[in-house]
Amino acid sequence: MYFRWSFYSLSLSVGGFNYYNSTKKCLHLIIGHETRYVWAFASKSETTETYANCLKQLFQIQIPIKLLTDRNGALTSSRFKRFLRNYNVKQLTTSHHPQTNVTKFPPACLLFGTLPYTPPLAQNQVYPPFEEARILAKENTIKYHEKNKIKYDARFIDSPFEPGDIVIYEEFNYPNRRKLSPIFSGPYEIAQKLSDVNYEITKPNALTKNPTEIAQVSKLRAYYPPEELKLCHE
Repeated sequence: MYFRWSFYSLSLSVGGFNYYNSTKKCLHLIIGHETRYVWAFASKSETTETYANCLKQLFQIQIPIKLLTDRNGALTSSRFKRFLRNYNVKQLTTSHHPQTNVTKFPPACLLFGTLPYTPPLAQNQVYPPFEEARILAKENTIKYHEKNKIKYDARFIDSPFEPGDIVIYEEFNYPNRRKLSPIFSGPYEIAQKLSDVNYEITKPNALTKNPTEIAQVSKLRAYYPPEELKLCHE
């Protein structure tokens, strides 16, 4: 028996197989936020239809309430949004900014109520009943988020960027990126400040063809022209 809680929210992401002699190009990953259960689908493309087909297979088990994705053109297209509306799934998008959380329970335990291994277990490894485990997992996740927030706030420096500033962008470390690929691209101009952590920069989006891109502040660095750099010999 499945419960709506287990599929309350999902995340969808993609990795690559380029340069690995694979007939497949992409690995689509869907992760359950409440259970950390992971589904993987290999494909030859990352089109709207490909993403929709992956989700259709998952929706046969249960339909989630929310789906978190990045701003990939295939995931922000009107066709994909229409697909989610047909299933009454709310889509949330975010600029790239990885986060970590923990439940202290195996994903299979939270999703199916079973363990991925057989007894005997050590005394300190005995898990509570199914529904109680889910409640504890949620509490553990909230506590871990609060712990991370305290650590982050202690080191947080308010962003100095303003519209018109010139910055460079830290490119995402895709699995298929070559070893000598540049870590940063740019320079780009800050078009506008959308929030305390998100900025619109003049970085063209190859998929959506938009002249700008939304970037998380942790991915931005101030740009200094070469002529302004000086070597110190002291």
